Amino acid sequence: MVFHNNILTPVSATFTWDHDSREDCEERKNQCTLDAVTYYQCPVTCSSGLKVSGSPPSGVVTSDPDDIYELSTPLPNGKTLSWDRFEGSITLVVVIPLLPGMAQYYYDMMEHLHNVFPYTLEIVIFPIRRQDHPDLQFTRPQPQQQQQQKDSKIIVTKELQLEGNIIEANDILQYLESIINGGYVVENPVFTDRVTCYMISFNAKYIEKEASPTLDLLEGMTSHHLTAYEWKGEI
Repeated sequence: MVFHNNILTPVSATFTWDHDSREDCEERKNQCTLDAVTYYQCPVTCSSGLKVSGSPPSGVVTSDPDDIYELSTPLPNGKTLSWDRFEGSITLVVVIPLLPGMAQYYYDMMEHLHNVFPYTLEIVIFPIRRQDHPDLQFTRPQPQQQQQQKDSKIIVTKELQLEGNIIEANDILQYLESIINGGYVVENPVFTDRVTCYMISFNAKYIEKEASPTLDLLEGMTSHHLTAYEWKGEI
């Protein structure tokens, strides 16, 4: 991956998901979010290193699952995304700080994941705009400013602004964290230096949280939720 006009551009070299292609990845793990190529070359080491100091995986059952469908999220085009459109769907919420290498790696991962589960998984990306990288953007198949299509499975929301180490308030993220934390609302619900993922079951009764997940882990989680969806049962 290289920089072109402050836009993150995919790596052109041979790349394999969940595989470290360098022998010195352990020595380079501090570079994972500092340059444009390390996360692609050392995805296993980078994910593992960020997960060590992140939160453990967690999953909870919601008592009022319909609450999330009453919420909404602003989009880059000024319109609003109503979450009732996800009722009956498996939904993956991905919070991505816009850091070199890592941000584009996880956006590309979401594109791949959508190709694996094109009809069963909805993906919503919340980008976090960091002050130390004010111009970084995702490289996407369509311009970021283009209106989201109704049947799009990957939706990128309006960027969340970061002031110091605190992100601006967001109803969806605060709701998800309140469920994960047993009703307790935290001031800063997600990490600002690594990716946070929430997988929401088709009936919103079960929510799982993972920090810096691998593709293999997300595929396994999605398959598990899909089995429950097909049987219309519980996770």
